[in-house]
Amino acid sequence: IAGLEYINANGKVVPHKIPGPDCNCRRLCFRKVPEEIRLKTFQGFYSMKTHDEQNAYLFGLMRQVDVKRKRVKSSSRRTCTFEYFIRVKGRETQVCQTAFKNIHAITERKVRVLCKKMDDGVMFPSDNRGRNSHRRTGEVRLPSGIVDQIKNHIYSIVHTHRLKDFIRLDKIAGLEINISKMWKDYIKTYDPDNILATMPKSKRAGDVVQQDEPPQPQPIVAQETFAPIAYPGSGHLVNIAENYFQNQYQSTTLATGTTTNYYQTPNGAQGMRILLQSTAPRPTQPTT
Repeated sequence: IAGLEYINANGKVVPHKIPGPDCNCRRLCFRKVPEEIRLKTFQGFYSMKTHDEQNAYLFGLMRQVDVKRKRVKSSSRRTCTFEYFIRVKGRETQVCQTAFKNIHAITERKVRVLCKKMDDGVMFPSDNRGRNSHRRTGEVRLPSGIVDQIKNHIYSIVHTHRLKDFIRLDKIAGLEINISKMWKDYIKTYDPDNILATMPKSKRAGDVVQQDEPPQPQPIVAQETFAPIAYPGSGHLVNIAENYFQNQYQSTTLATGTTTNYYQTPNGAQGMRILLQSTAPRPTQPTT
């Protein structure tokens, strides 16, 4: 929102926003809008607190007008176009779309989205990213029985010596749970008929041809039901595992007071936290 440098979800550094270059169009937009006005407009735009404020501001500087002349009456081309303005000393000065984008340091996609909202008759454009019904209501798409089954499967691993088989070392995050391996173990235990879904696509076809007899269903071993714990989120395996290690292991360690090794990812509260019980004394360094 503030146009500052940040790191996106893919781990790439997104540079801070700066005004774009001159449009060099026939309107001579950058001559009609002095550099001082362009700089104040840019700074004022990124001083707004929310995306909705920015969208409303841009919406007020856009006009939808009819096409002045249509060459073919039955043409399927659009019947309207859009004009863009910049406020200069209290008056609106028309500029081209390129100048409008460069002065505000916004993308063509953002302008296109606002144009579509205006064409659809939206009066107050709002930023609806991440506000679909699933996230807004917090509903769980998986049946509650499946969620409980996943929880008990995770508990049956972390409460036994099998936990060491599902720990991996990440060069950046340190020790963390191997979610992919835990998911494959869950499918193998509860849904062996779909075990091929855990294999790469290149290996699935060959394995299907080699199977002469249908696989015998494996009996499901009854697992001990552990005390239920309330977990936020959508109930997926990743969220359940993360919350388990954040809540269960922290509380257990504080209660017992035993020596533990604590690992935390750079992501802070949203990262995976793991506590491993020390099984052997730390060797002492020989003195010279």
